[in-house]
Amino acid sequence: MNINKMWASSLVLITILLAFTPPTIAWSCHIGDGCLTSVEDLHFGTFGLSDNDAAYTIVLAADNTFVNSPQIIIGTDPQRGEYLIENLPPFTAPAIVITDTTINNGGNPPFSIDNYTHNNPVTDAGGNATFLLGGTLTTTGTTAYYATGTYSGTMDITFTF
Repeated sequence: MNINKMWASSLVLITILLAFTPPTIAWSCHIGDGCLTSVEDLHFGTFGLSDNDAAYTIVLAADNTFVNSPQIIIGTDPQRGEYLIENLPPFTAPAIVITDTTINNGGNPPFSIDNYTHNNPVTDAGGNATFLLGGTLTTTGTTAYYATGTYSGTMDITFTF
């Protein structure tokens, strides 16, 4: 059997966009308020899924490297999130808590996103720092069909200092 023909018959193109708005910030700061700016939103690129008979993953590190299960065929590489934190006290290392989330495309099965990785930002003399974010996207593993399209959702991030 020609494996390429088998994949072509069951390949689904999926675009993953993970919105970072609005996060929960300990000092009431949201993207667009002038204290948190998105340089690049976290996203898992575009990919095809040849099977969903087990939980398959894309693991995206904060350094922008990734690994994926062979059942996930990458079209466009995932991209770590990069955010500028502004107006904190100088030389502060905020504690960061990120909630697990799911993303979906209407009535289709969701993907879960968890196991976040990030740098440990420390603000400079002006109270600014760069926050780099990665995470793990996981399929349901239920054999349910993922439709072609954009899957999106939100997540909460809390910075405390």
